[in-house]
Amino acid sequence: MALVNKPDESIFASSAKQGEVDNFPDLLRGWGVTFDQTQGIPPMEWFNFLFKRLDEKHTYLMQRGLPEWSATQDYTKGSCVQFDGVSYRALKDSKNNRPNESESQYWVRWGFTLSEIAQATLTQYGITKLYTGYDSQSEDLASTPKTAYQLKQLIDSNTRALGNVIPNSKKSSAVNSNSADTVATSAAVKTAYDKGVEAKTAADNAQRTANDGVSKANAAQTSANHAKSAADTAQSTANDGVSKANAANNNANGRVSKAGDSLTGILHTVGIASTHFGHGDYSSQYTSGAPFMVEATGSKDRDTYHPFVKGLVRSKGRYGAGFSLGYTTKQGNGDGFGRGIINLIEDNGTSKNWGFEHNGDFYSAGDVRTSSGKSLNTATQFSDFIYQKIGNFEVRKYPDGTMIQTNTVNFRGGYSHGTVYSFNWAVSFVSAPMVFGSSKAIQDFSFVDRSQMDIKTKSNGSTYYYYLYDPGAEQGDWDMQFLAIGRWKR
Repeated sequence: MALVNKPDESIFASSAKQGEVDNFPDLLRGWGVTFDQTQGIPPMEWFNFLFKRLDEKHTYLMQRGLPEWSATQDYTKGSCVQFDGVSYRALKDSKNNRPNESESQYWVRWGFTLSEIAQATLTQYGITKLYTGYDSQSEDLASTPKTAYQLKQLIDSNTRALGNVIPNSKKSSAVNSNSADTVATSAAVKTAYDKGVEAKTAADNAQRTANDGVSKANAAQTSANHAKSAADTAQSTANDGVSKANAANNNANGRVSKAGDSLTGILHTVGIASTHFGHGDYSSQYTSGAPFMVEATGSKDRDTYHPFVKGLVRSKGRYGAGFSLGYTTKQGNGDGFGRGIINLIEDNGTSKNWGFEHNGDFYSAGDVRTSSGKSLNTATQFSDFIYQKIGNFEVRKYPDGTMIQTNTVNFRGGYSHGTVYSFNWAVSFVSAPMVFGSSKAIQDFSFVDRSQMDIKTKSNGSTYYYYLYDPGAEQGDWDMQFLAIGRWKR
């Protein structure tokens, strides 16, 4: 949408001469008042007043930005106003509730200056002051990333220095410790050396005795080797049997039983064919199955759409769309039934819903059209034909804008020949209608020849003017009947 140019500040008719601006007599009725006061033609002074009124409203908004609160204005949730120089936003619909009332449930402050926002503390929200450094004990300052960087450098430096020092707690003089995080002292090394010398002397003596035993052990080892080879062959055969049994068991666990089973993941397939299942009476459909069925387990009680069947076409960003059939549980207050839903959604989040109510009503997201393009929204309904009985008038309005009115005027004791008569239609036409008139005798006259004539220069859509002409001399009680055909809308 193109940017609209800034309007000027001129106010229409603000420099009008005296008498060129006159207050509109009835703002709530509107132009209809002209038929009562100016024969349907509004004067210049009224136009000047209305256009000046509109410009003054625009100037009021341009000067203030936000309108001032009014006790007589109806406000809806989200409306913004100013009151005593402070802006407010409506929390709910209201009228005549002052915005600055203490703990108001209708209004809340909206928009604050920096001077109104307090400094943040440990117990109060507000503006926080930044500080770089780690030598302050203040509790109303916030550290910057540079402070964290300086602390990290200090910690890294201390860590490297501590890594080059062996604490006393990590030094040990023991020679029989299994610890992997202590360091041996010189005393521990001396003790270990002495023990090593003693061990070498004892080992030399034992070696001489062992050499004789080795010869005997070698002979026994040869015999044992033959036995071990046979045992290894048997173990290998047994292990192979266990592996095959485990593989067969795993294969069986991963299969779906033909007798019925449950899946723990999503089943992807190129097609599913089924025989009929769950068919029968409509009344039994909640307790019977179906070829494809979504169970009630896991469904939500309220405000949730549950798709039963869904299909997607094309990819996101390339006119992707989804179409699903499902059910939406109870929405709004209380508990109860929801509605069946057909959902059509685009990849941009735009969606339309077609709803099926439990009382049988169907709600369409848009118009309903026939194969020939006929629209349900523009189809004529019986309620579009309006009939009214107003006094002696009968009014009939038709959807295409045509209006027919009839009226009966009673003349009792004669009439004045040549006198102009008039009456106002019960409902005004948009312009002067076509009028037909006929007379009906009340007394027993041999003939009735009175004639009604329209005065076109005065008749309009609201008032009909006429006079009567009678070439005879009969006078008495009689009725004049009128039928008008015109339009109630253009």
